[in-house]
Amino acid sequence: LPVAALAGVQGAINGGFIPSEAMASLCTGPFAIPGASFGTPVQLQGRQLPYSPHLSFSFGAEYGAEVAADWRATARADYHYQSESFATMFNTFADRIEGYGNLNLSLRIESVEHGLEFLLFARNLLDQQAITTIQMGTAQTGYNRIVFGKARESYGISITKRF
Repeated sequence: LPVAALAGVQGAINGGFIPSEAMASLCTGPFAIPGASFGTPVQLQGRQLPYSPHLSFSFGAEYGAEVAADWRATARADYHYQSESFATMFNTFADRIEGYGNLNLSLRIESVEHGLEFLLFARNLLDQQAITTIQMGTAQTGYNRIVFGKARESYGISITKRF
């Protein structure tokens, strides 16, 4: 590719590897062992900390170019991945949150002179139905679990007029 064609390209990469394990500790709790009574001691050493995936990374790239007099178009892609984690220190099967990826795309066409901006977007194109959070209930609610997930794939357009 000619160098001039690459002048509008921008990108960013972020990542992390977190060795997220509990240090030597002994804990008691009603969720330690399924079916166990309150106060059963559990060794937490070596267990993964809550909501601490070992691996996560994000990548984003965009390309912008003039497409007409006073009109600029910018295409952007973003990808995020997060490995599995657990909702509690006890790392039981019911606490497991599977890893997931997310892909978003957008196309922005704008004119500063006219004060107009058109944004076409697509979110969560991989349409993975991932759980992101698990909250534990209390004794009053029967120790139920409330589960939150990612939004399904969505598409849209946004039109902005500046005065």
